[in-house]
Amino acid sequence: ADVRLSRRVMTDIKIGKSLSAIVSDWAEFVKPAYEKYTERTKRFADIVLLHYPSASSNGSTVDFSKSTLDVVVNVVNAHYDLQQKKARAQAKGEISSSKPQKKESVQ
Repeated sequence: ADVRLSRRVMTDIKIGKSLSAIVSDWAEFVKPAYEKYTERTKRFADIVLLHYPSASSNGSTVDFSKSTLDVVVNVVNAHYDLQQKKARAQAKGEISSSKPQKKESVQ
């Protein structure tokens, strides 16, 4: 939390906010929203993407450069697009929605 608050102070001071307004916003809105929506769901994530390099106790935290992140986003988008095309084809009856059965071999 200290790192997040210090980043917030540094960026908000640059846009002319007072320190008391920054700390007040942090305590009233930013920190509670982070705890409610972000922090409690991180344990369900396969990976956690960081803005700054950091060590992770369980090895699941990854520091991505922008170019690496672009590649990951493109792969995820391609997978999503493929799933959407498959779902549309299934809805139209163009392909079966079940997995093909293995044929038993005759011996």
